[in-house]
Formats: sequence, structure tokens, C-alpha cells
Amino acid sequence: MAASKTFKSTDRQAILKDLTVELKKHYKGEPPKHSRNVIETLLLGICLEDCPFETAETALQTLLDSFLDLNEIRVSSITELERALGK
Repeated sequence: MAASKTFKSTDRQAILKDLTVELKKHYKGEPPKHSRNVIETLLLGICLEDCPFETAETALQTLLDSFLDLNEIRVSSITELERALGK
């Protein structure tokens, strides 16, 4: 069995720099800037599953408006979350 090649830190850094340059060429523009904390970003990621970005953002905002705080969302049952989100 062949041993996998290990890269030095500088090699990994160079590879990632080249990859970033190529990705910027392919995907024009800047990614959207948001002031969400980590938990809100995670919830948005969950809401994004099988739905468009705008719908996911609306669902996240509905959750945040329907509950007192993120802890209340955390301890809510699936039924309560479904009821808050509606369709």
C-alpha cells in the first residue's frame, strides 16, 4: 500500500492560496456579509436544506421572531418548531 504524501505547512498554504485564486476567477463577486452569530448561521444552514436562500432566511427570521431567544429554540420540541415555521 502506498503511503500518503504529507505536506508541510507552507505547501498547504500555497495550495490553498492557488485554490482561492481559481475560485475567485470562477465565482465573481464577494460572498454576502451577514452579522449572524454561529448558532444563527447553523440554523440558517439547517433551513437551507432543500429550499432557496430567500425562503431559508425567511424561515430563520420567523424562528427568531417566534421564540424569546436562541435557548428557547434549542429546548423546543420538533412539534413546536414545525408550528412556528408553518409550511
